Amino acid sequence: MQSQSPRFFHRNISKSSDLIVSGDGFCSKLEYSENNDNYQAKLLSEFSSIGWNTATAPQDNNTLWIATEDGLLHSIEQGQPKPFVCDGDKIDSPNRVLLIRDQEIWVGTINGLFCIKKNFIHEIYTSEGRKFGYVYTLNLNSKNQLLVGTLGKGLWQESLRGFVSINNDILTPLGNIYSVIPNEFGKTLVVQEEKVIILDEQLQPTLLFEELPLAGWSASWVDENTVAIGTNYGLVIADINSTKIKNRMAFHLSKSEWQFTATNSLHITKEGLAFCGINAGLYVLDLNKLDKFTQPIEPQLNEIKWENTEPKVENNIYELSTGKWSLHASVFAAWFIDEKQVEFRFKLIGFQHEWTTPSHRSTIDFNSLPPGNYELMAQAYTPLTGFGEAVSILKMHVTMPLWATIFQPIVHVFGNTFDTLFRSSSRNKDLITKNEELTNEIKERKKAVQDLKNY
Repeated sequence: MQSQSPRFFHRNISKSSDLIVSGDGFCSKLEYSENNDNYQAKLLSEFSSIGWNTATAPQDNNTLWIATEDGLLHSIEQGQPKPFVCDGDKIDSPNRVLLIRDQEIWVGTINGLFCIKKNFIHEIYTSEGRKFGYVYTLNLNSKNQLLVGTLGKGLWQESLRGFVSINNDILTPLGNIYSVIPNEFGKTLVVQEEKVIILDEQLQPTLLFEELPLAGWSASWVDENTVAIGTNYGLVIADINSTKIKNRMAFHLSKSEWQFTATNSLHITKEGLAFCGINAGLYVLDLNKLDKFTQPIEPQLNEIKWENTEPKVENNIYELSTGKWSLHASVFAAWFIDEKQVEFRFKLIGFQHEWTTPSHRSTIDFNSLPPGNYELMAQAYTPLTGFGEAVSILKMHVTMPLWATIFQPIVHVFGNTFDTLFRSSSRNKDLITKNEELTNEIKERKKAVQDLKNY
């Protein structure tokens, strides 16, 4: 299912099975239809701003709260949204996140944290009496304590002493917190800059994985042992026990279209449906069907072309001599979900230490390799399965021709003599020149320092 809106900023869950979604100038309710086994969008409200977060209070379903770029709005009985004003006070700085706890409405803005209680607006400070600054994400832990994620001031937790900073060797006190998601088992999923972190009940951290420059914008628990991260380039599924990424998903769209848009732009239902608010709109993925596509794909040899040589094949090894020849090899991989997303990388053992950069190009070329034993390896990648096993495509044994082996000692002796008589002298002259340049540079720096002292 895809929304017609070009960009979704947030979804919020009401106490019913419906989802409330806000975006550019609107908020809608997604109502589940058992007859169609699908969600239908129902427009709730329109406004001239960007909606980051929407919520209804459990005790008052007739009032809709909307956190927007232009401040906090509220709508009563589906009326026109208006700025919330109390005794002349209002929260008009750009909102980012909204949370309702009992009779309290908490609002995170780019200029601090606010709480509306008994129709009064209170600004909330840290236990040290300082402003929170840019509040990007809010949530409640299993003890109903508020968790506050900021940009630039780290993660905070509500306590009897007020809001205290949560930090350690992995979770830094001044980093950007993009998502904080507790689960019912006492663990908390935190996305801080390039790190995805799991905190246990004692707030001790485990680093799940790192990805530069940014690990993700939003997150959700799939089950007790599995988490999902909404990243710049798609949805990532990771296992917290093995600390390994299981799947990367970015189907049918470009990577930029698969960028998640805000801290709460990912929601996973108990039925395994992942609601993804991304640049291209709202998409729903059925995570239950992932197990059918977890088998990594392997590249197969498609074609080998040789130019200016005709190697012999012995024991599946190509035997050839040095010279002006070239090799062109191509591979393929059977992937029927979306073949445009298959990427390949290569490594020629004996010649390359690193893999080539993954790309959609399924061919590779080599020219005039020196004597040695070589093995061409290939690996295939999809966003769903990750990298498969490295596969050997071909093996080569390159030798020097007989005439070259006869003249090689002569050439080697001549090379050493030339190096001794000519290149050594040239290197010495270069060293003398560089030494003179360095001496002059030091003199100029000393003069500059002395001139500054005399100024």
